[in-house]
Amino acid sequence: MGTSAWLISTAAIATSVADLGVSVVGTRLFGITRGIFRYLERLVSHDVTFRLLSRLRVWFYEKLEPLAPARLMEFRAGDLLARIIGDVETLENFYVRVVSPPLTAAIVGIFTSMFLASFYPILAPVFLIFFLSLGIVLPAIAQITSRKSAEQTITLRGDLHTRLVDGIQGMADLLAYGHADERLKQIAANGLDYGNAQRRMAQVTGIHAGLSTLLTNLGMWTVLFLCIPQVTDGNLAGPMLASLTLLTFASFEAVTPLPLAAQMWNSSREAARRLFEVVDTEPAVSDKGQGTRDKEEQLVTHHSLLVNNLSFTYPSQSTPALQNVTFDLRPSTSLAIVGPSGAGKSTLANLLLRFWDYNFGRNHSQRRISQRAESGSGTGKNRSRLPKYLFLQHIHL
Repeated sequence: MGTSAWLISTAAIATSVADLGVSVVGTRLFGITRGIFRYLERLVSHDVTFRLLSRLRVWFYEKLEPLAPARLMEFRAGDLLARIIGDVETLENFYVRVVSPPLTAAIVGIFTSMFLASFYPILAPVFLIFFLSLGIVLPAIAQITSRKSAEQTITLRGDLHTRLVDGIQGMADLLAYGHADERLKQIAANGLDYGNAQRRMAQVTGIHAGLSTLLTNLGMWTVLFLCIPQVTDGNLAGPMLASLTLLTFASFEAVTPLPLAAQMWNSSREAARRLFEVVDTEPAVSDKGQGTRDKEEQLVTHHSLLVNNLSFTYPSQSTPALQNVTFDLRPSTSLAIVGPSGAGKSTLANLLLRFWDYNFGRNHSQRRISQRAESGSGTGKNRSRLPKYLFLQHIHL
């Protein structure tokens, strides 16, 4: 912008084409490289976004897997789906739209102020006043005014996903008990609240976009107003009037995304809080200090399973799901566990697979699960997860 303005101004008063040689080359160079660097910026930012998205989802799933199924019962299916999809997608823009713009703005602001000061020192502080107003004051106002709406947007989006998924999963029961219309009204009300929160965010964005345009043009006109007397007095070359003015105008482009970055900071913080609310949950079964089982033990395919006085009560219930269960399963034998729905068949399988920890049983002083391998590992307590094929092969529920 600055070089092209100097070229046009110089062309109007130049007496020789040779006076335009450097500026012509510079304008072509900056014009071509601007397009190239814009493309590279988009390419890198999209690559970072997709890589971050994949890593965040893999990280969240790895943290989620040890919580299944015991701890995940504390969260509704739709809520977990909203966190995995919506909240992770909100965080994917954190580095590209929240971290990168302030760094770019700082670099542009420093070099532009130095360049202006080299021609007319007073231009630097004037430029910095408008630049910092756009880069610090306006984003701070945007961050404060959008904080509540941003948090509500993330929360209401999660609530809406939860109601939708729960409604689909429980559609048969809702229809059977005549609550389908009530559920639809709840979803509609939730969607209305979500839309209102998004509308408030859009209003904040529009107001700050208008203020940003106002300050940008005021900054440009102020620099122009200060340069005119310098050109008139001969302290500043005539072609530099348009060059410095348009250079100032172009530099404000670096701080234009900062109010939006401040709003996204609120959304990213709320999305991160919701993710870490799940991630920081302690697993129901902890194998800390247990270590990895010996490779030879993992290869053993013939086991004896001994269960003595196993009792278990779900944390949210007072009636035991299992009470004083005892059996000894030898190799090459089968054991059938039968009973009506709710008798505890699935609970027993979940305990053997260490999905739940049997120590959760209440008021039961004698309970022990032990595993014996034919390799001579003995009958001592082994708290590591037992292989699934053992139960599929020898136990029939």
